[in-house]
Amino acid sequence: MSDKNWKKLTGGEKHDFEKDGDLVAVLTQVELDVGKNKSILYHFQKEDGKNVIVWGSAVLDRIIKPLPVGTEVKISYLGKKNNPENGRTFKDYEIFSVDQ
Repeated sequence: MSDKNWKKLTGGEKHDFEKDGDLVAVLTQVELDVGKNKSILYHFQKEDGKNVIVWGSAVLDRIIKPLPVGTEVKISYLGKKNNPENGRTFKDYEIFSVDQ
């Protein structure tokens, strides 16, 4: 095993919607129950081949979690909104997929 050239694999950098803007990429993996909060972690590959990750949220999970791996999506961050039912602030998104 020691004579092989091992390459470290990473899940990619975290996509920062406020800094990086919209994410247009292909969903490559969905990890469930990640970390101490048992969150969902979405893995994407952008057109330039760069791998990025996005932590789930109620809005993202409701729409992205059911999508099959391989789906091309565009995620647009709409900013923080107030939930009128409980008064909590949440990050809102619009999510689009390519018709297949």
